[in-house]
Amino acid sequence: MSSLTPEQVQKLLTLIEPSNLRSEKLLDKTRIIDSGASHHMAGQLELLQDVRDSKPTTVLLPNGAQVNAIKHGNTALGPNLLLKDVLYVPILRGN
Repeated sequence: MSSLTPEQVQKLLTLIEPSNLRSEKLLDKTRIIDSGASHHMAGQLELLQDVRDSKPTTVLLPNGAQVNAIKHGNTALGPNLLLKDVLYVPILRGN
């Protein structure tokens, strides 16, 4: 994460903090792109296409919490750009 500014890191942390209120999820299609990510993740199932069940995959969040990805699919970032095998992690409040 050395390429991120402290402000960007803080924004990431606030997006992935677990919430007790499901209504706090982002309702728009805001995405955070991290080209150095080992896995792309989404917290909004409606952003994924060709969704498939997967065996639970443990994901370690920057705050030290471990959560499970339960599905995966593809997401379009533009007309000519498709991210494949994006993990669906329901607890994420951002993508």
